Amino acid sequence: MMLWNVFTMPEGTIDEYYPGDEYVDYVGVNIYNVVYHNDKLNNRSDFEDPLRLLDYVYNKYSHKKPIVIGEFGATNYTVTDGLYHVEFAREKIRRMYKYLPILYPRVKFIYYFDVNNLVNAPEGRKINNYAITENPIITNAYKEYVTNNNEYLSSYVEASSSANETFSYRDFMFYFNGELYVDHTFFSDYLDMKLDENRNTFEITSNDQTYELLVKTIQSIRQRFSKREI
Repeated sequence: MMLWNVFTMPEGTIDEYYPGDEYVDYVGVNIYNVVYHNDKLNNRSDFEDPLRLLDYVYNKYSHKKPIVIGEFGATNYTVTDGLYHVEFAREKIRRMYKYLPILYPRVKFIYYFDVNNLVNAPEGRKINNYAITENPIITNAYKEYVTNNNEYLSSYVEASSSANETFSYRDFMFYFNGELYVDHTFFSDYLDMKLDENRNTFEITSNDQTYELLVKTIQSIRQRFSKREI
């Protein structure tokens, strides 16, 4: 098995290093939730959603390759502010493991980075502690979220290549007044279709067949898109 694994960012250069479908069995991505980026107090990142950090790689490659989260970690202590962030780590772990099987069915493996970088990282990167086995609150939270979902601990079954599988797309897509709206990148990037933009339509081509889609613009009302957990 050949795994091609990247980091979540910078997104703009990821595809430049993709070696090609014939050389890759799985596409992997490393995801880390930290309170601050690059040990800088003025560069907060505690708002970042671990699921959204997966979106670019998932939307780009999951239609043709199964996805692996090669490393996932959430800091519970950082030297940047010298504080413990146990609840931060617990919540990021909860969110990742609760919704991953529901929203990202093409993810087949997830590996937690159970490492204290304050001890094990090279000089200059001894910033965050990602270990879940050093704090009983985080250890118990991890156990709870993993054992409550059969997707993580179920027995391995090798299915035939003809088995049905669920695919998903996690980006700009929603229903409004009974109509489905989707960003044009869904066709060009996710489905690998040729896309030609005319004045009021898009022509999409796949397998030598061309379809015409109407371009619509709607005025969004903020209240219609209330904050939801997923």
